Amino acid sequence: MKCDGLELHTRLDLTAAARSINASFARMKADSVEPVEQSSNPLDTIGEVLPDVAVVGNRAGRLNMWAIQVYIYAMDDGCLIELVALGDGGFTRAWAGTRNSFSLSKSRNQVQLMLADLKKADPSLRLLSADAPVPAPIAAPPPSAPAVNAIARAAPPVTVRPPTDPYAHTPPVAAKAQSALAVSPASIPPVAAVPIGPVGVVRHLDSGPTTLVRGANIQLAPSALPQLRVKTTWQTPSGSGLDVSALALDGAQRAASESHFVFYGNPRSPDGALAVRSSSPGTATVEIVIGQLPTWVEKVVVIASVDPAGTQITFASVQHLVTTVHAVHDQATLAGCDSSSGATQETAMLLCEFYRRNDAWRFRAVGQGFFDGLAGVIRTFGLQTA
Repeated sequence: MKCDGLELHTRLDLTAAARSINASFARMKADSVEPVEQSSNPLDTIGEVLPDVAVVGNRAGRLNMWAIQVYIYAMDDGCLIELVALGDGGFTRAWAGTRNSFSLSKSRNQVQLMLADLKKADPSLRLLSADAPVPAPIAAPPPSAPAVNAIARAAPPVTVRPPTDPYAHTPPVAAKAQSALAVSPASIPPVAAVPIGPVGVVRHLDSGPTTLVRGANIQLAPSALPQLRVKTTWQTPSGSGLDVSALALDGAQRAASESHFVFYGNPRSPDGALAVRSSSPGTATVEIVIGQLPTWVEKVVVIASVDPAGTQITFASVQHLVTTVHAVHDQATLAGCDSSSGATQETAMLLCEFYRRNDAWRFRAVGQGFFDGLAGVIRTFGLQTA
């Protein structure tokens, strides 16, 4: 697990600083706030200045897993605070075949929100890790954007154990010490019940010139190209699901940039050309801004893969797997395809692709299955998974 951190000085006293951070954890819907586990060997702490408060807060939501360590040192003129984001990089989480670990990018985003809350409580707050102003709060910054100015720091020993079940949280192991921070049980959202029976969305495509069979393609009108919305819906057995991702390829059909692989761990490319989101079970949307794609991009592929955090299934169990393409500016439906039929033991599927030909962009229905999941798909296009 990696960590990124920052140091800051505030004129708030220990109690006021603790209250501000406690409120931030509550607003971010932390599942737990626990004392950081300290070394049991007293020789380890000789010569060290121990913090007055040392806690770790985390959330283990299915699509929002983050963890933050907070250290507060009381001083004569206020407090020294260290905020440390914990987690694994999005690409690491993808090839590891699991989302069941904390996301470093999401942890960084939560650090930025906590930093903004502290700045509101103390406008004179200043960063010690850089001579830069405190950044303004950003509601949903892209993972690749600098959330905070990081400093190299060896974090004290801590056990942060992500849950084995994304719907049930097991708090991290921590020392039984008193903390100035605590999250009220009322601020922790209840665990949603897992529905019984098929989960997802059922859509049917009407036959017509814009409904494509596998292998067919259609040119997209230039007026639709500023921004495209690709909506995919499906239905799967209870406890299972799909993840949708997108990958930009160059003229050699290779992925030239890891940052232009958008998925649950990296939902937005740095330039904003690609983004993916899952609004509800059985629905996911990919946004493509053609004009912001790098000049080397010749193709964008849209992929569905079995959710590693749910019950493991194959695409033989997936029904009503429908993808439609829409122009964002007027919501017009441009094309669509149904990839439901013909699957057997596949665990990932290349649903469709957008490609450039003679200065025009075209859409092709693909429906090509892969037996080795999302990792197998991205390896096919040249991304290293180990």
